[in-house]
Amino acid sequence: MPGECRTRLIEMAVRCYPSVWRDRHGDEATELAEMLIRDGVSAGFIARSYLAAAARERLVTRPGRRLATTLAAFALGATLIGIPLVLLDSSTPANASSTNEVIASVSNRYQAAEQLRSVFRSHHFDIEVEQVPSSPGRVGSILAIKASAAVHLLLREIPGRCAGGTSGCVDAIAVPLHFTGTAKVLVGRRARPGETYFGNSSEHGQRP
Repeated sequence: MPGECRTRLIEMAVRCYPSVWRDRHGDEATELAEMLIRDGVSAGFIARSYLAAAARERLVTRPGRRLATTLAAFALGATLIGIPLVLLDSSTPANASSTNEVIASVSNRYQAAEQLRSVFRSHHFDIEVEQVPSSPGRVGSILAIKASAAVHLLLREIPGRCAGGTSGCVDAIAVPLHFTGTAKVLVGRRARPGETYFGNSSEHGQRP
């Protein structure tokens, strides 16, 4: 893809974010995209990540807006340059097994932190893993990702089952293959007596 087209694509994707977000993080997101492109990440992959995160950002910051309006903003970056997004880089698969992504997943809840660290180390990612006390249902699950706004939108959380078999937990993260940012992943562990759970407000409390 020509350099000018890549630049326009990223600019259009960033414009899909709410204006408040763009004012705070737009320059950082553009600079990060340029760094990743220089490292070999396809512009189409980055744009898809940005557009998906922009749609989520609009739904969170303006929950009263109609879904159609948000989806229109999501599609804007693909249509303004006159090229369908899915055709921007035919060499980039769209599924979780894409060669542009590394999937760090948890298969053993009692070894979750070490499993994630092992994947991050093997790919030389600057991603720290910290264990925090959680409710029993979220032991071994990924509770949060701490990173700058521009970096966070590149890390895709993959939903999974909670310890009790219910849905709503995260048990894997997709990281761009050439990820150069810094982040911290918080993983749930069994809480000790008197410790406060980390998690949603409904889960806050002390373990007896």
